Amino acid sequence: LWITETSKGFARKSLYSKRPDKSLSEELANCLDNAKNIIACKSGGVARYYPFSLISWPTDKIQLQRRNLYANGCLDYQYTPLRYMAVYAQAIRVLSGRSYIGEIPAGGSFGKLKVFADKLTAVIVISSATTEQQVSYQLDKSIDGIIVEGVDGRILAANNNLIPVVDGQSYVTLPL
Repeated sequence: LWITETSKGFARKSLYSKRPDKSLSEELANCLDNAKNIIACKSGGVARYYPFSLISWPTDKIQLQRRNLYANGCLDYQYTPLRYMAVYAQAIRVLSGRSYIGEIPAGGSFGKLKVFADKLTAVIVISSATTEQQVSYQLDKSIDGIIVEGVDGRILAANNNLIPVVDGQSYVTLPL
C-alpha cells in the first residue's frame, strides 16, 4: 500500500513570500501532523508515504492567484526547503531500514511510544500532545550512548535521564 498526496496546505501573504502565512505554532502543527502520519504509516506497514507535493503547488502564478494564494509543498516557489521538508527528511532518515517493533505505554501527555529497530540500534519516537512548550520524558534508568533528535533533526541534549521533547516530538536512538 502506498499513501500519496497527503498533507495540509498553507496560505501565503503574497505570491513571493517564502514563509507560509501562519504563526509558528500553526506551521509547527502542520509539520508535526506530517511527522505523525509518517510514524503511523511506518508502524502500520504502509510501503510508501508521500506528502502532497515536494514543490509548492500549483507553480503557475495565475493559478496561485486564482486559488487565493493557497499552496502545498515542502519547498517554496524558489525551491527553498521549508521546515516541513526538514521534518519529512528527518523522519525518513531516522526510520529508514528499521522495522516496527511495538509500543511502550508512557502515560500522561505522551500516550504510547513507538519503537523501531534494526540489528544495531533502536529508535523510540516520543510524541507529546502539546507543541506549545518543551516537555521532558523521564527514562527509568540511565542509558549510555543515546542520541536525541528533534522532529526537524536538531540534536538535543538529554540530562539526568530526562529526554527533551521539543516541538512535540523527539527521536531517541539507543544502542542494542
